[in-house]
Amino acid sequence: MRLRTLRPLLPAMLILSGCTSLQTATTPATDWDARRASLLQQPNWSLTGRVAIRTVDGEGGQARLSWTQSGEATQLQLAGPFGAGRVDLSVTPVAVTLQTGDGQAVRYAGPEAAEQFMDEQLGWSFPVRSARYWMLGLLDPAAPGERLFDDAGGLTALRQHGWDISLNRYATVDSLLLPTRLTLENPQLRLKTAISNWAIAELN
Repeated sequence: MRLRTLRPLLPAMLILSGCTSLQTATTPATDWDARRASLLQQPNWSLTGRVAIRTVDGEGGQARLSWTQSGEATQLQLAGPFGAGRVDLSVTPVAVTLQTGDGQAVRYAGPEAAEQFMDEQLGWSFPVRSARYWMLGLLDPAAPGERLFDDAGGLTALRQHGWDISLNRYATVDSLLLPTRLTLENPQLRLKTAISNWAIAELN
């Protein structure tokens, strides 16, 4: 099932506007392997912020972003000003469910549900399951990838699945170093993310 109004809805949600340039901070030196081990033991987290999207065709804009990760389950919400064009996306290992603000819904099932959804509904190829690691500044441990460091030993970028992930700024949250400015880019799509709030849930 295709939501015929979903693609036209995205420009309304991603309201084009001028945005303040994000300043790049020097990547802090740290024990990146120890950091990776600590973060991989934190399966439950959430973030809020903004995302700017630009396609190879020059289309794009900005939206508010809310991301909640509960183990293997991902909950994403994108919305324009005052909730305009809100989209809620739920991703599990076996299904994807999308709900729009006007009540439209679509569901894909199967192990390739996320990829099928992205291709058919948005025309984008985006590895949602790997992106849950990228947002933490980690490579997806289930796939080959590359970490890039600056001369001071700071982790500045990741490469995986044909994507370049630039880690432009960090903040310390509950003693964990987390990205607050990221750019995810491939030849078809660029997403610039500014994270304003991180929350890490404690394991019971």
